[in-house]
Amino acid sequence: MVPRSDPATLARATLLADPWVEVPSSLRLPVRLSGSTAGPGAGRGAIFIAQGDRPPVRLSVKDGANFKLEAQAGEGAESEAGAQGIRLLRRGEIFLEHVQLIEPMLHAPRMAFINLYSGCDLSCRFCTQPGNQDARVRSIQEIVGMVREAMQEGRLDSIALTSGICSTTAATNQALVWALMALKETFPDIPLGVEPCIEDPADLERMKEAGADEIKLNLQVASPGLLETQCPDLDHDIIWSNLKAAVALFGRGKVQSNLLVGLGEEPEEAIDTIDRLCALGVLPTLRPVRHPDPSHLMPKDTEKAPDQPGPERLLTLLEAHRAALSRHGLETAARESLTMCTTCGGCGLEPHLDPP
Repeated sequence: MVPRSDPATLARATLLADPWVEVPSSLRLPVRLSGSTAGPGAGRGAIFIAQGDRPPVRLSVKDGANFKLEAQAGEGAESEAGAQGIRLLRRGEIFLEHVQLIEPMLHAPRMAFINLYSGCDLSCRFCTQPGNQDARVRSIQEIVGMVREAMQEGRLDSIALTSGICSTTAATNQALVWALMALKETFPDIPLGVEPCIEDPADLERMKEAGADEIKLNLQVASPGLLETQCPDLDHDIIWSNLKAAVALFGRGKVQSNLLVGLGEEPEEAIDTIDRLCALGVLPTLRPVRHPDPSHLMPKDTEKAPDQPGPERLLTLLEAHRAALSRHGLETAARESLTMCTTCGGCGLEPHLDPP
């Protein structure tokens, strides 16, 4: 049973539980597709869909998806939001009328979220980022140029950097530090976030000194056992240790962490982990996992892929998230977050963006 919720929040939860959309070739889009080269959504075109004043949801484009965009006849001039008579169907039935298609800047609306290195040496099961064979590295000059071009196209509220692991985490993080320094020097008034993989805690200090205002260190999953099966190259205890060090350095509410939902975790594990992150001063970002091949998420000794979370589970976790932020005094910090996933809300529900 779906928990009682604001209709717009329920609609967002329903979309996030099944985040694929078919875009007919005959439909002329008023916006370009977004592309991601990092994380669970890497390698697929995506579109941001919103209604009213709610944050947009990022849907990956896929033929035969349950959701489908459709032109609405008899509509007038194009709106400021960039939508002209477009609605969203769900299995052939109208799901949302008059949807807005939001133009992304670089990966996200009003944000330049840039992946420094498109490949990765890690072997996380949930990630669709390509391997190193087809990877490319962005130069500092290219990154600065991308941000400058985005600023010319429209409003840019923040910048964030991430990267796949190239060679070693130390080498990758040094490249991130150089890029942070260049961006802070070139765009000193724009908030700057960074999403690295940290082994040496000294890299946290280097990134802070380079100009990062906020940092995102991903716990990824709710238990050490899940991390071992999903991300065998990462260490659960090291991640927690670095989260604690990051809060001491950047401050409470200035550290974010992905908690992926739908990899086989128990509901109680997820709720306990949300509370533990908030108690530490970390803002959790809950992301339902979707993989084009769910069997890829299966450990070798199991017979079926983990159950994917439906809207009811996402709404239950949203309320647990909301309660944990309140319990640990992080509500204001979440609202005042400047960069990355807590600010966007396109890939997951956020208590400060999704009212009860």
